[in-house]
Amino acid sequence: MLASRKQLLLACALAFAASGGMAADPGDAGSWMHVDPTVTSAAYTETMFADLTPCCDGFAIDAKGTMLAKTTYSTAGKAFTNFTINTKVAVPNEVEGFQDILDVFDADVRVQFARKGVGIFAECLLVFDGLEPDKPGDPESSAVATAQYALKMVVRHGQVLPVNGVCDIDLAQPGIQAGIPEMQFNDVLETMNVMPGHHVSYLRGYCE
Repeated sequence: MLASRKQLLLACALAFAASGGMAADPGDAGSWMHVDPTVTSAAYTETMFADLTPCCDGFAIDAKGTMLAKTTYSTAGKAFTNFTINTKVAVPNEVEGFQDILDVFDADVRVQFARKGVGIFAECLLVFDGLEPDKPGDPESSAVATAQYALKMVVRHGQVLPVNGVCDIDLAQPGIQAGIPEMQFNDVLETMNVMPGHHVSYLRGYCE
């Protein structure tokens, strides 16, 4: 069952307070990512990314998103990870929850991560990141603005530092297990707007 936005934020705050914000041993961090072909034996970078495109319950007009996880290993063998999700949706939109421009401020936008044979294994809560005024030019578009929702987390010296938003990386455990999802190729990312009693998915992508 999807937790409410307030429950998720409160649980996250309690989880960080209890753990001191420390992540698990980062030694294996990034092992599931692309390796930069230009790397040297001393330092290198690995990435995982996904393009999010309209899908599912509501076919969003002028909606898109991206996910990028980038881990850099220093010459000392230390790992530094940057993890971002950025989504945009034009408003007003036919998708439930974005039919009025006032809806964007209260939207509970999340990205769920799923894997074949495993199911949903992680969920990220995005935060409202502003409105962009619509650019004139499309006479058939009724959009007046584009709403942006984003997440940014970093891992430094094994410590998880949520800049905007938060991810629960183990949904089987009670509370929030804050961190960056350990993704594999072809994992499915689904973006949704959570509302009382139900949710509407409108973007989907695959890890590459």
